[in-house]
Amino acid sequence: MVKLEGTYELVSQENYLEFLKSLGVPDAEAEKQSQLKEPITIKSVSDSSIVMSYSGQEVAFPVGKEYEYSIRNKHTIWTVATISGDTITFKTKLNADGSLTEEKVIKITDSDLTSTTTSSKGTKAVRQYKRV
Repeated sequence: MVKLEGTYELVSQENYLEFLKSLGVPDAEAEKQSQLKEPITIKSVSDSSIVMSYSGQEVAFPVGKEYEYSIRNKHTIWTVATISGDTITFKTKLNADGSLTEEKVIKITDSDLTSTTTSSKGTKAVRQYKRV
């Protein structure tokens, strides 16, 4: 089994700016976010939780249970995380009524991490990271 824990640096992205805009992120903020190259650190993974750090924020996601937290712009979202082998999936409600959602599938190998995110509007972004 692949070790999931580690730090990963962004090496490429496809359609990420368009993805952010499709979620209603204002153009200037979407442009700024799409330029960020912050690493992802997966600190620990167990049957009960996933601890990750991204953008200076550490979050401990309980596996299989909805978790409410605030992202960088103080916006509240609700996420359910699951693990299956070398894949971590996050199903997230981006607004309180659940009408805007995203599914992020993170696939990890010995050398890299691929994050594929699809919104409820059908827009998809792929971000590729290398293990450091």
